[in-house]
Amino acid sequence: MQTVNRRLPNGVDVTLVHQPDARQAAALWCVDAGSLHEPDSWPGLAHLLEHMLFRGSIGFPNAQRLISWVPAQGGRLNASTRLAQTAYFFEVPAQLLEPGLLRLTDMLVAPRLSAGELPAEVAVIDAEFRLLQHDAEKRREAALLQTLDGDGRLSRFRIGNRASFGEQTELLHQALTDFHRQHYHAASLQLFLQGPQSLENLDALARCSVAVLPPAVQENPDRPLTLTSGSRAVQQPRETMLVLSFQLPIAACGALRLLETLLLDETPGGLMATYRQHNLVTAIALQADRLNATTLWLRLTLTLSDKRVSAAQVEALFFRWLQSAAMLNPAQHIALREFAGLAFARLAPLEALRARAIGLPPPDAEHWPELLTALSSQNLSRLWASPDVAGAHCESQGFRLTLADFPLHVASDAPETAFTLFPPPAHPVQPQLPLRAAPLAWQHAQGDAALRLRPAPATAFSDEQGWQLVSRLRTLSAYAARLHGQLTLQREQGIWQLYLCANPLLMQAILANMNQLLHTEDASATRQGRLALAQDRAVEMQGSAVRRLLAQLPRELQAAIAQPAQNHWQARLTGGSAQLHQALSQLLSEFIFPLKAEAAAPVLPSPGQHYTLDAQDEDNALLLFLPLEGMGSDEMQALILRYQPRFFHQMRVECNFGYVAQCQWYRCADTQGVLVALQSPVHSPDVLFEEVQRFFEQQAQTEQLPAAHWLARQLPDAWRGTSRKMPR
Repeated sequence: MQTVNRRLPNGVDVTLVHQPDARQAAALWCVDAGSLHEPDSWPGLAHLLEHMLFRGSIGFPNAQRLISWVPAQGGRLNASTRLAQTAYFFEVPAQLLEPGLLRLTDMLVAPRLSAGELPAEVAVIDAEFRLLQHDAEKRREAALLQTLDGDGRLSRFRIGNRASFGEQTELLHQALTDFHRQHYHAASLQLFLQGPQSLENLDALARCSVAVLPPAVQENPDRPLTLTSGSRAVQQPRETMLVLSFQLPIAACGALRLLETLLLDETPGGLMATYRQHNLVTAIALQADRLNATTLWLRLTLTLSDKRVSAAQVEALFFRWLQSAAMLNPAQHIALREFAGLAFARLAPLEALRARAIGLPPPDAEHWPELLTALSSQNLSRLWASPDVAGAHCESQGFRLTLADFPLHVASDAPETAFTLFPPPAHPVQPQLPLRAAPLAWQHAQGDAALRLRPAPATAFSDEQGWQLVSRLRTLSAYAARLHGQLTLQREQGIWQLYLCANPLLMQAILANMNQLLHTEDASATRQGRLALAQDRAVEMQGSAVRRLLAQLPRELQAAIAQPAQNHWQARLTGGSAQLHQALSQLLSEFIFPLKAEAAAPVLPSPGQHYTLDAQDEDNALLLFLPLEGMGSDEMQALILRYQPRFFHQMRVECNFGYVAQCQWYRCADTQGVLVALQSPVHSPDVLFEEVQRFFEQQAQTEQLPAAHWLARQLPDAWRGTSRKMPR
């Protein structure tokens, strides 16, 4: 992978990344303007502009606009309005980068910004605002920003809703046009491109795109932020968390990925292993946002084992660990930088560009000392988030919060721990092979060998079992990663799958160690697995109605075909030699679950079953899944790709049913088919179903294809999930 950063003659900075083995390519425009730049009289204006730009441009209107074109090519796209930045991005098959970039650039440079379309997009943002009212992460962010806010700018409303935009469309349109002219020009834009194209090709694409930008205009300098610090508590449902917040110099941004790598390392002697050993913390998440050209806002969110954990104890261990991090020797620094760099190189093009522009960029050790200096208790703000917080009601960023003083905990009982950070991994040893062999499918392929294990299709394997295996394998997964291997156990399309990729010796050593680990009783791992399951469910319950219905779908499909007495798994090796295949099949004979040859999944019952979830928010939701396994799937996929942008336009833009409107080809629990999802604050699931049925019938008349007519007839037999909003 080769990366070039350069400034073009008109002052635009571009980052070009040549990734030779990539099949996809991505582009991202980043604007140095976000919610903090909008006029005080128009809260949410930056967010509204982000939405309006996707409605089409002068050069690419209607079906040719980016939001319609990218899904039709099998790609993905999105945008994000932050405090001081806004990013627009897409990823498509590599050969389509140029036409995609033309659309993205035209969208930013020559948007239609039709005043007549403003009311519809205001309604969409109003629905999004209601949806976010229950978002725990956004609520924690709002509580923290109020703590940091010294002049009222950080806690001001910035999502936008119908009330903030008002009814005077002409005034809103003028404000939107002015904001676009003031901030969307050469001095405020940066371009990021990544794909298998040569650097010369990427450079040519960048120069063509940059050439059409409006010239730089004189902007008003950023108003200085008045930042404070402090500690407080906020009420949130289900989980207890401690958030540590720091204000950093912007130069420290490059060292944050090194910090994240160390924080998340599960090797014994590290911070996470110590937290787990003492049953304190189960997860750490690191987030960073620019506040202005000189200041970065860092949050470390620590999910606690339960509400009885002492915040002071957790914090004391963190700062003690930081002292050890400051003592890394040169060899450890090199190993850490190489390890973090390899992990970054494995990111998909879109995720890599997002990280470079608005996330954690590639690791840069130059500013590591500067980062550690800024991570001091004197520069710390804290937030305690827990169900038990009782206090005064307060509004911040449009969220009604319950805030209280930060709880006082004593850290005197913090365990004395000698941290061992990033130790060199032991070299793998060739294990002794059992005499027996287990069934192992083998698929010849180029590249590194990869082993995948999973429950057989009719095996009832619970999420609790899955999380317990995850807990048992954490240390071994960390060991594999240090030796440039990969060992993961996670749900993919609703099915727990164990994935192992490494060189032949390391694969065998890891598999032998895994067998030994899984056959050994581990009360701590069992406890951690149950805790992980509870927290997984808590996160799921905090999601929107559609997200919860989608999470439940694979459980419903699997329950319909499960045979409770069966506990078989199946395995497949992709790539590798005959010798490796034989060795792995012998080692798999000692796997904790018996293996059997691969078999097709049982046919799902038809018509599909209906399931209902209790409402957690103020929206109704409908989810439909129609399995189409083996029914001319290529033709069906092509048909659904054509439906996808039409469905979005009709349901969200024209009819404005709500914020969520999806129609796509979807793979779930050993089957594939068409997925439809709608969420509405007004219409019941029954009404939403009638609208979906009407859409499919209309498309059948438009397409005049047997497959389209068949889909419209079969829709009532789809698996159906519903959630009805609670009556007031």
